[in-house]
Amino acid sequence: MRQLPTLASTRRRRSDRVHGMPLIGLLLDAILAVALWALLGFTIRMLCIG
Repeated sequence: MRQLPTLASTRRRRSDRVHGMPLIGLLLDAILAVALWALLGFTIRMLCIG
């Protein structure tokens, strides 16, 4: 419960830091999200197979 505000504040601070190039920040966020989802799907598939 207490992690949510800190996560939001760090996210806001990072977006402020890369304010000069917001597209790169969005791209990195998208790549990170896709990588996390791919890793999650891979783990579930390996658990189902194994």
